[in-house]
Amino acid sequence: MRRTLAAAAIVLAALAVPMEGARGPAVAFPRRSPPPVVVPSAAPASTPPLAAGTCVELAVPSPETDTVVSSRAVMALPPLRRAFVEQAARTARWVQRRTGIPASAGIAQAIWESGWGTNDLAAVYNLHAMKTFGRCDGRDTSPMGPLDVPWTSTREPRRGLEQCPYFRQYGSAEQGWLDWALRFYRRVHTRVEPDYAVWRALRRKRHVRDFLQAGALWSYNADAEYTTRVMRQVELLELWRYDVPQKEWKLLCALRELAPLVAPRAVRE
Repeated sequence: MRRTLAAAAIVLAALAVPMEGARGPAVAFPRRSPPPVVVPSAAPASTPPLAAGTCVELAVPSPETDTVVSSRAVMALPPLRRAFVEQAARTARWVQRRTGIPASAGIAQAIWESGWGTNDLAAVYNLHAMKTFGRCDGRDTSPMGPLDVPWTSTREPRRGLEQCPYFRQYGSAEQGWLDWALRFYRRVHTRVEPDYAVWRALRRKRHVRDFLQAGALWSYNADAEYTTRVMRQVELLELWRYDVPQKEWKLLCALRELAPLVAPRAVRE
């Protein structure tokens, strides 16, 4: 009995004191504090992403960097007339890339309306004799809609022959040409009764002859021969060589976002 009790005491002692080299003496580890919360620094300011449906204007060559190739008929013109046509062509091509309106039609019309860039309106970049159709006190300013270009009115009637309306004047050649081209779209999309002759012309604007024959200029000049004279000028000087192919057009956002116009049955094609 005594031997049994002694053996039990030895076993208990062995359990109470760990053996050297097994786990070693117990070590009290300090409690670990939670890791610090890292607050990310503010991101550098950047351009916010475009909202859905936001239109971005596409880049096109500027008139100064565009290269024009003139026909022999243009090359044979007197120096001042040739310079006028080639300078007008650069701006007209810029406008066609923006609007799709044939450059050749604008050049031919500018020749007629400005006398090869020699009349008083040419000095205020109004090569197409664009009128104000507003007040007649010489202080008209343009309403700014999506299809409008800034303009003011001339102080005096043209050549003193007309009392009303005044003619528009612009801050640059690009503004004058762009206002001329956007006029075709305004005739269709901003009038109570759209001009369906212009509507037909816009559908055919890839080719200058189709554009003019569809009636693009009927509302511009009531003379039945006006369109014929403009078209004859296009052909005589081969101005169609300046026209920009459709694959190079980068239409303005204001034109890309226009709702399609449904014409009455009588004028549908």
